[in-house]
Amino acid sequence: MINKIKPLTFFFVCCWAYSTAQITISGVVLDASSHQPLPFANILTENGDGGITNENGKFIMEMETMPDRLQASYMGYEMKEVLLQEGTFFYPIKISPISLELMEVQVMANDENAASFFYTAIEKSRKASISTRHAKLFRRTYSTIGEGTPTELLEGYYNAAIEEGGVRSFDIKNGRIGVPINNYLLQFDLCKVLEGYNFYGDNRGYFPSTPLQEKSAKRILKDYYVRYAGSFVSSADTIVKITFESKKPGSAFDGAAFINKSNLQIVRVVHDVKKADHIPFQPVRNRKGTSLENMGLKWDTGFEIINGSPVPKYMHLILNMDFVYGTERAALKSNTKLFFYDYQNLFTLPVFDDTEELNDYDKIMAVPYNQEFWRRATVLPETGMEERFRKDLENSQLFVNDRPSDEHIDLLNNKFQLIQSGTTPAWEKVPDSKLATYDSQTRSTLGTDPYNGLFAKTLLFLDYNCFEDSTQFKVSAILDYSRSYMVSKNELEGAFFMKYLQFSNQHASKFEEALTEKYHDKCPTREDLLLDLKNAEKAMKKEFFALFNGQKKRDDDYLARLETMLNQNSLR
Repeated sequence: MINKIKPLTFFFVCCWAYSTAQITISGVVLDASSHQPLPFANILTENGDGGITNENGKFIMEMETMPDRLQASYMGYEMKEVLLQEGTFFYPIKISPISLELMEVQVMANDENAASFFYTAIEKSRKASISTRHAKLFRRTYSTIGEGTPTELLEGYYNAAIEEGGVRSFDIKNGRIGVPINNYLLQFDLCKVLEGYNFYGDNRGYFPSTPLQEKSAKRILKDYYVRYAGSFVSSADTIVKITFESKKPGSAFDGAAFINKSNLQIVRVVHDVKKADHIPFQPVRNRKGTSLENMGLKWDTGFEIINGSPVPKYMHLILNMDFVYGTERAALKSNTKLFFYDYQNLFTLPVFDDTEELNDYDKIMAVPYNQEFWRRATVLPETGMEERFRKDLENSQLFVNDRPSDEHIDLLNNKFQLIQSGTTPAWEKVPDSKLATYDSQTRSTLGTDPYNGLFAKTLLFLDYNCFEDSTQFKVSAILDYSRSYMVSKNELEGAFFMKYLQFSNQHASKFEEALTEKYHDKCPTREDLLLDLKNAEKAMKKEFFALFNGQKKRDDDYLARLETMLNQNSLR
């Protein structure tokens, strides 16, 4: 596993709060000549509110009042205003390409001039984006296998730290994983790869090379064919398009860069490799005989200029590769969209008072799916296939960190499991312990006698949202398999293990009720919540020590006493 986790995503369209939205407007932006959809086109109201279209050119907005007009713009196309009409809520918007300026061809007619211009823009963009910025981030990963059979939907909201054109960290707010039963789960730890990837520097071998990471125009020319591909006038500047082609196919990206002529800053980069020499991913659940081969990657990144600095607005990554398991081979396609927004205000993050090294899937499994948060979150446009798959997952309750089933627990290589009513642990994940292991939580030595040879490490997870009308808390109990123990794994021992989980769940419910009562009319500080969580876990540990540790004989009579206590607690 890599290091701490932090998430990302690409969202297409507009961001408006849910709570007071009354009017929904949608549409599609098309090339006026070819009628092809234009992905990531800008859509704005006269007040400057708006977002971008999805990869199919579609957009959707929710607002309290109907605006007078919409403005559509796209790099290389004329800007167009559309008057809105009462009673009309869907708008197909057709925009025309701008003619290229031929005079530019004489200025950068050869590779050397084009490479010099390109490298100057790289350096200016690099220097302008050194300072760290933060943004909210939405991620959607939709994956298919074979002939397009849906195999995974991963969505999440994060706080992202942005630096030098890339993402330095992803801190998850809330996420969800959906996967059909008896299907593949891809589990690429994409956020960790991107987090370690320097957009303008050393790529650490994660992805093929790119001219954005070269240190001189001469070095760019050594490894790439560089061409001037024209220019056009946008609403704010003249945009110059530079294309680059690797002289070593597979080891470096081909692609194109779009550069503001006035300040020489890069506003969009498209990277493309058909068949990479190496693959930076492996399935999180990497079974013996499993491998990934023949990776192709298209990576489109758009930037927004904020206070003179190019800041990522979106990243769209399409991965194609072969998934090989034994003699079986299947084509995989993973479509990930990352959308950065709201560079001023960040999410309140969950309180998870445990230092863990986790991948994306572990972290989402340890962060319970919060339906109320998603209900109030931003509008997230989807493609038709994504929407159908999501609805199927919701209708069948197949988001695995919402109501995990036994089938889904086996699919995930997670070290955590949410403890809910009726939870059954994956017993094979509970390690045998025959060593004299001292556990500070219960102040007991595990595995040294028949009474202390059983231990379930449980912890409390706390998330909260301060809305205008209320403060909402979500507390869940979580089982940590890697730090739980069973010696004999007999039926009686398993029954006591289950009592651990039931008492943990009761503590989580009581703690949630206490927080709601204490902070129902105000937003607590993170420091206050950390103290509350510490006290709640201390009380839980104290009860666990009294009930399950020390020289207590574990037999059917004592098991019955614990069941009575659980029933009494649930009635209070």
